Amino acid sequence: MTGLAVVLAFTPFVRAWALQRKFLDRSTQFHSGHTRLVPRFGGAALFLAFSLLFLLIRLGVDRHAIPAESSVIFWTCLAMFILGLWDDLRSIDARVKLLIQIGIAFWAFKGGLQVGRFQNPFTHQIHLMGWLDGPVTVLWLIGVTNLVNLVDGIDGLAAGLVLVLMILLAIVSASAGSVFSLLIAMGMCGATSAFLFFNFPPARIFMGDGGAYFLGLLIAEMALFNSNKGTIAAALTVPFFALGIPIIDTSFAIIRRFLIGLPLFRADRRHIHHRLVAMGFSQRHVVLLLYGGCAFFALLGLAVLIQNGRLLPILFGVFMLAMLLSARVFGFVSGWYKLGRVLTDSVMRRKQTRYALLLGQLLEMDAERCATMEDLWKEFGLLVGRLRMQGVEWHRGDEVWRYGRASGSDLFVVDHTFRNETGEKMLFSCATDQWEFETFRLLTELATESWLRAAHRWEHLQKA
Repeated sequence: MTGLAVVLAFTPFVRAWALQRKFLDRSTQFHSGHTRLVPRFGGAALFLAFSLLFLLIRLGVDRHAIPAESSVIFWTCLAMFILGLWDDLRSIDARVKLLIQIGIAFWAFKGGLQVGRFQNPFTHQIHLMGWLDGPVTVLWLIGVTNLVNLVDGIDGLAAGLVLVLMILLAIVSASAGSVFSLLIAMGMCGATSAFLFFNFPPARIFMGDGGAYFLGLLIAEMALFNSNKGTIAAALTVPFFALGIPIIDTSFAIIRRFLIGLPLFRADRRHIHHRLVAMGFSQRHVVLLLYGGCAFFALLGLAVLIQNGRLLPILFGVFMLAMLLSARVFGFVSGWYKLGRVLTDSVMRRKQTRYALLLGQLLEMDAERCATMEDLWKEFGLLVGRLRMQGVEWHRGDEVWRYGRASGSDLFVVDHTFRNETGEKMLFSCATDQWEFETFRLLTELATESWLRAAHRWEHLQKA
């Protein structure tokens, strides 16, 4: 009840403060699945609930039931929350964030949160990790942390996933006999349930990177803690299965970005929730569908727990089958027979992607020397022309800016509507003999990103 009460009571104050300070979701994030400007500091209420839970457990539970690793769990979660909060306030370079996350994960490893052993799913023999223990532990911690943050791209999804994971961790903690982990998991079940009251579509507040990073690390650390107290297969594979949707989504994203030449940490509009929205589902329906997917994978995890890992090889095969079917259903390839064509086109797309990214960097530099927004728009028109497009339109309410003009009947047209309250959109046109459609759509996304960054930089310089 503590977590539930704290979040219900404190979240409205966080929301009001953020609205007053105008600390809202960054509208320049072209790839965000959120549709409105909403405060993104809900993670503060969630971390406060966790802090009070931790304090009450330390004060009210017999000290022999409090593990030595509890302190490192609290302080590393605090560090990860601060990192995410910093990123919410001032966007941090992805490589810098990753380095800091590695440092926090290594701190947790040195504090006693370690994988330590590996259980062979076929023979059930236990093997020591040896020198691999450090790298595998760090990879687990930062992997789960970023998986939770990845799904926070649409209202209510990350909070719902965390709720499912906390329920599973409570079950695993009970089976492992860990009072500390059980109380934390139950308390955070209440906290995330209360947060969903404010976060379910249409969301009134987001957890932000601060909340997502903190919750992701907490889940990963509790799984490691339980692995040292109970059955290794159950403690680590139950959350692994429950994270099935973000694992599948991330795997596709890594392969996709490699094939088209995008940096691995760069966002795009090809995530599962983007594709479901593009299919015509509302945000609520998308969230409910993905909740159903999370529940399916959670049941696989529970089966591992109930059977003490004996069904792990079979259920892992089910997991891989779900991944292959997702590749087909969500359009990673439009048909199995086209996989060879995707690989063949990869070389050409990587070259065009690099060229478009370089042009985008030049446009950002042009923002420093353009006296007016109209001058910057002309520079953007040159970028569009270099990408062999016929024209572009920028719609801002009743105002329309144009560069070039589409002519002829054989045209590709792509419309990118920004997910903000102004309803802005970019409309690109290109002759069909210039590009294959998927390549053209990719280039329009990169061009739109470039314009948003350059325009944002120009406005920032004018205010300075």
